Amino acid sequence: MGQALSFFPTPADDETIYSVCARFHRLAGRRNSECSSTLLLGHAAGGAEIDLTSGLLRLEEASQAVISCTESTLRERTVLRSYLPFMSAARRLQVLAACATSSLPLPIRSERGLTWSCSVLEHQLRACPDCSAEQATSGFAYWVTVHQLPGVWVCAKHRCMLRSMRRRGQRTATWATVSGANFDSYPEPTEELLDALCKIGACIEWLSSQRSVNLEVLLMQFRTRMRESGLSCSDVKVTDQELGRLHHRMAAVIKSDIPHFEGYASERWIRLAVRDLRYAHPLHWAMLLAHSGDACSVSLSREYDDARARLPEPEFFDETSYKVRACAPTSLYRAMEQCCALEDCARQASLRLAEVQRWLRRDPDLADHRKTTEFSIKHRAAIHCIEGALLHNPALTRVGVLRRVPWAFRWLDQHDPELLSRLAPTPYGRQRTLFSNP
Repeated sequence: MGQALSFFPTPADDETIYSVCARFHRLAGRRNSECSSTLLLGHAAGGAEIDLTSGLLRLEEASQAVISCTESTLRERTVLRSYLPFMSAARRLQVLAACATSSLPLPIRSERGLTWSCSVLEHQLRACPDCSAEQATSGFAYWVTVHQLPGVWVCAKHRCMLRSMRRRGQRTATWATVSGANFDSYPEPTEELLDALCKIGACIEWLSSQRSVNLEVLLMQFRTRMRESGLSCSDVKVTDQELGRLHHRMAAVIKSDIPHFEGYASERWIRLAVRDLRYAHPLHWAMLLAHSGDACSVSLSREYDDARARLPEPEFFDETSYKVRACAPTSLYRAMEQCCALEDCARQASLRLAEVQRWLRRDPDLADHRKTTEFSIKHRAAIHCIEGALLHNPALTRVGVLRRVPWAFRWLDQHDPELLSRLAPTPYGRQRTLFSNP
């Protein structure tokens, strides 16, 4: 183990580990990248690892715990922010252990949490020109963590395309700073492409902000978004034809020549993503969410919570005497609070009548909810009918109310006779009206 350094730059809140190490290398006036890497990380390959970090334990000691060897550091200062939510707790511990080591050869990328992907094989460093200019005025332009996440190609703050650092060979894989980097040039995006990239970036940031992502909940959320956006007829299953329509929406992004999206030209990845949870990747899910509905973080969180509430809760015991049932969509529960007829409920919830009937059989709570709301709706309707009849003709007798609105009168007489006696005129003696004093 080395010793603590007398000088180590204080990182910005949203600065990557790589950026802090590159700043140290430049501010310390060192020429040899391997020497700086060995001093900071305990190995010589730090300048080449632009999206990964190995040797966190050594860096914690060298920086005097300014950067600590914790999972929080990986979430805040590396691209693993997008990948860790898709891992189990045990897997996250394995990734942290792999990132902590300084031994050579370094653990492979998959051991450090970067799963295989058809598109994002490497995360090239990216920077916003406006952010860099603002940072330079206050000291030092740096690599922002959120700009390095897979699929993020637009700065959410300035709504402009990020610049991507050119690929480097093994001989030129030294510590790179924003001010000294060579960037690739991309044509100005159309407004359609810019909007799509903004939505993808927003979905990536939302996924990355989750402590843990339940893929079954995410799948249910996606199916609901497909139905509500008109791309699918059901939130129970999605057909290949419906997935094809979703893929067609992604054309502007796929044809943009942006490296991260080159592997999405075929529809096959969508079918794998929604039907094989082992194929999960943050950019896959960001693409699916961004093109199937709203990308607002508040909406995404609400939809995720609704989908999670619909999943059956795990039992404490393995053996159960009954079949665990899933919950109906929240939209159907809300529709039943407003409509009595199943046809109206189906229309309000954007479902087919057969689906509503199937959910009534599958979800016992929905059947109970329907009974409760049906009573409440009819109760309110009966009151409004009687009050409306008396408002139209205050001199109506009790028999007159019965003749004018027979169903409301008989329904209240059966289910709430006490309220009926207060609303309708007395059968004998002085006639009471809605507007007369008692």
